[in-house]
Amino acid sequence: MVDQKLVISVIKGILTYIPGIGVYLDKKKEKSRHSGSEARFAYSLWFSMLVLFNENNIDVNYSKIGEVGNGGSLGVAFCALLTGAKEYCSFEIRTYIDFNEQKKLLHDVYQLLKEKKLITRYANLNISIENPNLPDNLIKTTPLEQERIYNELLLDLNNQLINSKYIKLIPDWENQGSLNLTFIFSRAVMEHVNNPAHAYSAIANHLKSGGYMLHDIEFHSHGLTKTLTGHYEIQEFLWKIISGKRQFFLNRFKLNDHNTAVQAAGFYIDISIPNFKIQNEKKEMIGGVILARKEHE
Repeated sequence: MVDQKLVISVIKGILTYIPGIGVYLDKKKEKSRHSGSEARFAYSLWFSMLVLFNENNIDVNYSKIGEVGNGGSLGVAFCALLTGAKEYCSFEIRTYIDFNEQKKLLHDVYQLLKEKKLITRYANLNISIENPNLPDNLIKTTPLEQERIYNELLLDLNNQLINSKYIKLIPDWENQGSLNLTFIFSRAVMEHVNNPAHAYSAIANHLKSGGYMLHDIEFHSHGLTKTLTGHYEIQEFLWKIISGKRQFFLNRFKLNDHNTAVQAAGFYIDISIPNFKIQNEKKEMIGGVILARKEHE
């Protein structure tokens, strides 16, 4: 039986070679909403990471952090800064930010924190934790400090982050000198990076010795095939057609490939956990989480 999803994927790939289509797709992507643009998701992602560290007795310093590929959404940045981070660097090639949207996001995240809402378990989060309660012992700020930071962030957004002491936009991050960060993370990004090994090396450059990085990575086909992981079985010549001329697509790295690249970049892997789903009685790896520490130089 013909995989209709695969046929559509091939047609879409061919269309990218038509002049103007690539520009259209880029503009369409700019208008797409990142998962971190929803307050509860950003809140749950941030606190899931903190709980993961705590449950595994791993001391991660998140005073100076970076996020790879936030899609123009600062939801996790707000969570981190309100709970104790001193500085957040956005590693994102798209510099467009809807500041009115971000002000609402900041407000919503702040309300969730004040009300100490439970961590929501999302199907598209590969980070697995046992306790969904807000980890008070991991929050480094008082309610009064949180209110002050909230007001300062609101002022920063009104000023479009110009001269912000909290949030730095680093569009060309892979070619910058070291920012000496303590923690860098990404969610649903590393499967789209053309050269993950290069990206991990660039992250190592920006981390202090002993600093950590965490990546929540998707391994499913993103709807390109009727099966969850059918894209791994596509022949290389056909895959090139499907990828087309898009700047970012899927790299078809598996968890072990990421682990190898992470170690080659000078990291010690503390956690590497796959996430499976059953489809047609077949167990498929649809995602995974890697937490790794930059070894001392």
